[in-house]
Amino acid sequence: MISVDGTDGPFAIDWYRFARADTTSAVTYIINSQVFDHTSVLRFLELWTGVHEPNISAWRRAIAGDLMSCFDFGAADFSIPALPDTAELRRIADENESKLPTPTPPPPGQQVAPVQEPGTAPARPLPYQPLADITVGPTSATVALSNAGTAALQLQVYGGPDPAQRIDIGPGGHATATVPISGAYDIAVHGPNGFLREATGDAASGGIEVAVGLDGSRLVVTFAKSTAGDLIARVGGLGAPARTIAIRHGSSSVTVEPKHGWYDIAVTLDKFATYRRRFAGHVEDGKPSVTG
Repeated sequence: MISVDGTDGPFAIDWYRFARADTTSAVTYIINSQVFDHTSVLRFLELWTGVHEPNISAWRRAIAGDLMSCFDFGAADFSIPALPDTAELRRIADENESKLPTPTPPPPGQQVAPVQEPGTAPARPLPYQPLADITVGPTSATVALSNAGTAALQLQVYGGPDPAQRIDIGPGGHATATVPISGAYDIAVHGPNGFLREATGDAASGGIEVAVGLDGSRLVVTFAKSTAGDLIARVGGLGAPARTIAIRHGSSSVTVEPKHGWYDIAVTLDKFATYRRRFAGHVEDGKPSVTG
């Protein structure tokens, strides 16, 4: 079974291969976090039937997938599995139906949010690779956005009271957003599959920047300081426990090996309590992975 992240909530593409004709075989959930919407099903049918749907906009075709990435055609299995005894399954269902408790919804105001199932699951590779770096100036912050993948994506830039800036970036594309600031700032960039960049601080911590880039499947975290003197940075996400790094005038870098492609790096400064940078997401290498 594949669980897909949809626009209104996840949906599932179901297929089963039973090793035995019984009900004890475990179901494997494979997660695909590519962006899909209601037109994705139509586009899948386009590929299946060869009939073009003229009412899907170019924007939706660029941003939403066609569900093909849900399937691993490189590991096709054309054997015919043994099917369960449907008559026996019907007998079990009829026998247990009358024993099921009556649904009792909780009273208004007493609903409890569901808890995410623990553990990890296999995950399909995604066709995009977002990156974003935030550089803070005296009156504005510049957000450099890029996409090293093969499919377009949308990133949302949040900062201040204004609505989010929603920016589409094509394959191999780049874009820039500007966020006005005055004193303290709190900027965030959100994207698919848990992609996140955060920058908080104030004018006192100006001249200190952190950026994250890619070197193959590894991450390169670069520290840049344009002011004199040394600072102590505490960096989490480079392995336990958090590392202490001295930042001097100029630039320096460290390399990070993500775990199954996942990373979540946080940087704080001892001298500036409000300064914080966070970089989270997944490095794509075209191979199946696991959920984070």
